[in-house]
Amino acid sequence: MTRNTEPDVKLQISMSMGTTTEPTTSAAINGGYVVLAIVGMVMSVVSAYYYLRVVVAMYMRDTLGEDTWAPVSPAAALALGLAALVILGLGVYPGPVLALARRAALSLL
Repeated sequence: MTRNTEPDVKLQISMSMGTTTEPTTSAAINGGYVVLAIVGMVMSVVSAYYYLRVVVAMYMRDTLGEDTWAPVSPAAALALGLAALVILGLGVYPGPVLALARRAALSLL
């Protein structure tokens, strides 16, 4: 039993490119908003051009020179380390912060 994966691949490619305008475009055309559909398509092309320029600059151009790391002060290293620990802690155990946020939101109602 084989499965046709072509639509899945098309969806993944269009999502990675940020150009999932086909369903939106057909809905806009069917709704009578042809100008809006055209503007959406043009903006998708503009955004694809913009993001592809970034990819080309990052991966397909020669480097200008040797990359060097900027020196990091001890205070900046401490701040980055603390921020990383807080983010990791919130990602692993978000319950107390969510409960606090829920109580704060309920107090506003």
